[in-house]
Amino acid sequence: MTLDLAGDVPQSNCLIGGTLADESNLTLITDTQSNQAIRSLLLGDFVSARDANIDWSLWPQTKGQLLGDLNVTLAGTGSRATLNLARYGYQDDWVGIRGQIKHLGQHTFSRINMRGVLYENSRVNFTSIGQIDHGASDADADQESRLMTVEPHAKGSVNPVLVIDENDVRAGHAASVGQYDEDELYYLQSRGLPMATAKQILIDNFMEPIWRLRNGEVG
Repeated sequence: MTLDLAGDVPQSNCLIGGTLADESNLTLITDTQSNQAIRSLLLGDFVSARDANIDWSLWPQTKGQLLGDLNVTLAGTGSRATLNLARYGYQDDWVGIRGQIKHLGQHTFSRINMRGVLYENSRVNFTSIGQIDHGASDADADQESRLMTVEPHAKGSVNPVLVIDENDVRAGHAASVGQYDEDELYYLQSRGLPMATAKQILIDNFMEPIWRLRNGEVG
């Protein structure tokens, strides 16, 4: 699904949601973009029944201010969810996105993967929440959020949260905010590459894991 906001549109609100029936599968790609700075609100809410699976990849690239609140509830036994999100921040973009997957059923599985690259004066915040309620035994929740700040005035933050009210579970998280590796940049330049090309290679390599997930590759 692609939402292209052209023309003089000062703001946009996008709501996506639904209920997955037993043993159903949903693969969803959501792209939003605009050719000028606007105020955007992106809301998502899905509920999965028994053995249902949702694989949701998002590329919210609207310019300006963006708030996102994305939720998946694994209500049925054996249900699964993956939430992948990629964002590039430019100029004075201000972005705050929260992604949450809640485990209610037993033997449920979730992954949250967020990555972003920040340029100029952009501000990006990612919050990822894995919640395992009491009774959701044998749940498996993991999340990874990473931001690369390419230019000195860009600012980013990541907030991984685990809320666990059950003993027999597996849960983990990883998070980072930082610039590209200077040693890797030096190595590429020592092989004869211009600085701009070397930086772009490092940026592409940083974002490559999220694009593989978006394209359905798991290796």
